[in-house]
Amino acid sequence: MAETTARVFPRKTNLTPTDENAYVGPPDLLTPHYDEVRISVTFTYDKSYAEQLADQWNLYADKILLGGIAYGDAGTVFTPREYVKFGGVMTSRGCPNACFFCDVPDREGDIRELPITMGWNLLDSNILACSEEHIRAVFEMFKVFDTLPRLKLVGFWIQAEIANISIGLTSPSPRVDAPTLNIL
Repeated sequence: MAETTARVFPRKTNLTPTDENAYVGPPDLLTPHYDEVRISVTFTYDKSYAEQLADQWNLYADKILLGGIAYGDAGTVFTPREYVKFGGVMTSRGCPNACFFCDVPDREGDIRELPITMGWNLLDSNILACSEEHIRAVFEMFKVFDTLPRLKLVGFWIQAEIANISIGLTSPSPRVDAPTLNIL
């Protein structure tokens, strides 16, 4: 018989999964028994609540694991893409840069390219640090999706009268001015 795993989150966000094995908060009386419960914690201020959840879920599982970014998991124990809603895709984690304002290298280590899975919402820490081959493969994956969501987004921009959208790019070198990429 296959092992069953529940993924538990201390709080609901826009990226919290909604499948039958994803839960927010404590179990209810109808919650089935699982072989393993993984409590995924993104924010450090949720750690004490997550530890309470571990106690509450203890009756519903043989094994309880606490993990996620808040516990220093660089995405090697809790596979990142399994903890986001369908459509979210993580094709890399980490970053090779050491920008003074960013903790991604400390939290997730150097850049790691992950297997590419289907999705339309790219959640990578630093896709541009990946190999050219990986970046091209990610954009090839995006081609399979209909252009309708992009047209809806452009329609929203027009309706909201947004004249310009900019993306700030950073450099670890103080000698390099941070350029801005204008996409509208």
